[in-house]
This record gives sequence, structure tokens and C-alpha cells, in this order.
Amino acid sequence: MKLEILLSCMNQSGVTIVKKSNICSDVLIINQCDCNDFIQIENEAIIRMISTTERGLSRSRNMAIKNSKNEICLFCDDDESLIDGYEHGIMDAFQCLSDADIIIFQIDYKNKKKVQKVKKVNFLTALRVSSVQIAFKKEKILSSKICFDETIGSGVSEAGGEEVVFLYDCLKKGLKIYYYPLLIAKVNSGESKWFKGYSQKYFYDRGVFTKKMMGCLGALIYGVYFLLLKRSSYKKDISMFRAFVELTKGIYKKRKNMIIVNADDFGYSPAVNKAIDLCFKSKIISSTTIMMNMPFAEEAIAMAKGSTYSDKIGLHFNLIEGKALSPMIKSCGRLCDSEGNFIYKRNTIWLWTKVERKAIKEEFQAQLDALKKSNINPTHVDSHQHVHTELPIYMILRKCLKSNKIDALRISRNLGVCKRNLLYKKVVNFFMRLDGFRITNYMQEYGSYDLERVGADIELMCHPIWDMGKIVDSVTGTIIERKIGNLVNYSDL
Repeated sequence: MKLEILLSCMNQSGVTIVKKSNICSDVLIINQCDCNDFIQIENEAIIRMISTTERGLSRSRNMAIKNSKNEICLFCDDDESLIDGYEHGIMDAFQCLSDADIIIFQIDYKNKKKVQKVKKVNFLTALRVSSVQIAFKKEKILSSKICFDETIGSGVSEAGGEEVVFLYDCLKKGLKIYYYPLLIAKVNSGESKWFKGYSQKYFYDRGVFTKKMMGCLGALIYGVYFLLLKRSSYKKDISMFRAFVELTKGIYKKRKNMIIVNADDFGYSPAVNKAIDLCFKSKIISSTTIMMNMPFAEEAIAMAKGSTYSDKIGLHFNLIEGKALSPMIKSCGRLCDSEGNFIYKRNTIWLWTKVERKAIKEEFQAQLDALKKSNINPTHVDSHQHVHTELPIYMILRKCLKSNKIDALRISRNLGVCKRNLLYKKVVNFFMRLDGFRITNYMQEYGSYDLERVGADIELMCHPIWDMGKIVDSVTGTIIERKIGNLVNYSDL
């Protein structure tokens, strides 16, 4: 394994910053300036510099991660100087903590108290980490689809916080983070390019980013704690009352409602695959889910690879039709026939034996593994005819979803259904929220909705198929052609 420094800076005319920062290993410099350029210098170490007109520290970090080449990376800023021997120290730490995905090191900054023992970083201790302390295994970050939130952080907001949200995302995805008591850098004294004082906007922005991590209630409690703890630092600039008001405004800021249009049944047939591909190209849909046990799943995977939507694909879990992928379920007479074809009967789910429940779990894992072997990490999970929203099946799958680090799920349809079924669906959706899955507020069929009336995050489901030169919905028979505003997918929730 080799180390690469990811250095974020502004308005550099050359690479002299490498010597100034005492960098002796490979380095990738992201230079935010007024031009777009790239240079590479190869001596004992490789120096690369990407000059870009983009702005914001989070964007700089994301660009660095995307373009990094070595296995281990360390974030660095232009106001710090690395300690001699840092490279060997960092690599030794990763060898010592072989299961670590991220290691937090010491920096010499404003007489900050230093802990002198190795320990795991949790949601509480992550709040005290600065981005220049963070070294990580690049492949783990990329495979987990973790990046910096570009709507917050230095250069975009006055309160920073991008590194804490980044670490929270890592912890939520199950990455292992350790603190290692090794001093790797000194921060040079001087006026910060980013911090502009404790202004009203600072506290407003702080409310925004803490809500992203903790939700409204957690952000409010932590905000009050912060106001009391830091009062001596900000009292010359702003009163505690005004700071609290601005903090609260940021926490309860209304964001734009998110709309997901998901195409089900990718892989079902060539006509379905063609329709979904065209829907993506026409920006009618923003997400799709694939049926890995169907004959044309491989064709769908081939279409997705190299396309713009390869990272917008989830698993469409199937117990309804086609052949099972796992051996155990084929021997269950209530679930499959003698040839291994599904014969799912909804009225038997409450009577399943322990063996049948285990077979369901193994079949889900087999379909998920088939998708992962295609080098596609699913963004979320839904299912054919919504079987995952049947409470007995959901209770089987919930642990399997978490063990596979899948945290996004389609809810049970709760618009356009009769009141008799709505209570049951609300119970299922309640358990999904209780288990911490990322979900929308509503789910309904594409075409039969009123976004203004809903006024909340919603998933619209469709079933595109190419028929007589048109894209139609195979369930409703309506033509699919309407484009809806700014669509998102499950990775944006």
C-alpha cells in the first residue's frame, strides 16, 4: 500500500506549496482558482495538480477522492506543515490497525488536548475531528459511495462541518474509525481563509449542518449545548438569544421536497430494458430496480455499465415469478414448484415455518449477491408486487438488509389505497422508520398523483415497456412521457 496526500488550496501558481507543506510522498493538489488545468511532475514522488474554477472545500475534497490513485489517502490544507516521517507513521498505523477503514491522527493546533491511546471513534467523538486529521482507505470510501456534502462546508457556508457529516455518513455505513495518537502535522498560525467570525449566518449554517447529522431534536439539543459551551468565544459578536434564533432557523429550514421516479422490473424482458434505458436518457426517471432472477437481467446489467445510471440501480427482490436462485427455497413446496419456479401465495405468509423463513432470507441474499457480482452496489431495495412490505417478510429481511449495509428502502404504498389497508401499511412504514432506513414520506404510481397536495418527499413507481414505438406503463397502460422537475434518487435522501 502507498500513501497519497490530498491537498486542498486556492490560487496557487505552481507547486511550491509541496515544499512549504513538507510533503515528501505522492500528492494530489486540488487548486481552486480562475482556470482549469492539470500538471504532473514525477521525481522521487509523484506531484499532480488539478486547477479548477469550482469553489468550496467539500467539492475540493470530492474531486481529490475521485482522482486519487494510491490505496491510503490523507487530507491536507494549505495552512499546515507535515511532520518529518509522517508517511512511515501513517502506514505503520494502518498495519497495526488492520481492520481500520479510517484513522484519525493528531495535529498540533491551538494547544488542543491530545489523547494518548488508541480508541474507536463514535458519533460523539467524531464531533471534535478536523478534516486534516483524517486518513482513509480509498477503496472503502468509494465502494461505500460516501462523499462530502457539497451543500455545506467551508466556501459554501460559514460554519464548516463538512468533515463531521462525512464521518457520520461513514459510521452509518458501518466503516471502522479509530483514533491513533501520532502527531502528523502542525497548523500554521494566521487568519483563516474560511472562518469569518461568529456571525448570524455562522449560527444559521451550523443549524443546517447539525440537522443533517442528528435530525431536528438532536440538533436543537446539541445546539443549546454548543451555545453554552462557546459563549465566551462569541459573546463579543452576537448575543446568545440572537445566536439561538439563527441556529433554530437553520435547523427548521424548509428544504425542497424530493421526488424519486423509479422504474421497476429492469431485466424482465428486452422490451422493458429498452424502455427503462430510454426513460433514463430522456430524464423521465431517476432510479430503477433490477430483477436478478429473470432471464434478461444480464442484458440489463450490460446496458447499465458505462451509462449515466449505473449508480442509480437498486434490487427488485422477487418471490413472485421466474426461477429461484438459492437451493433451499426450491425444496419448499409453498414457495416453489418442482422445477424451482416461484409459486408465492400471499395468504400463507403468516403460516411459514422456520425453514421457509430461512429460505426467504437465503433467496434474498442470493439475488443481492448476484447484483453485487456484477459490480453494481444497490442504492436501495424494493420488491416485485411489494412483497417486502408484508410484515412477516419485512421482519425476515430487516437484519439481512443491515448486514449488507443497505439503508434505503421503498415504503408500503400509502396514497391512493383504501382506508382498510392504510392502517396496516402505516404499521409497516412505522417499523421501517424505527429501524432507521432512509425512506420517502409517500409512495404512489407514476401519473396518479398531485405533488402540490402531497408536499413531502415521494417516490413515484412506474413499469415502463416499449410497445408499438411508445413507452407505456405495463400495469396502468398509460403512456410514460411526462418529465417532473428536479428528480433525485435514493442516494440523495
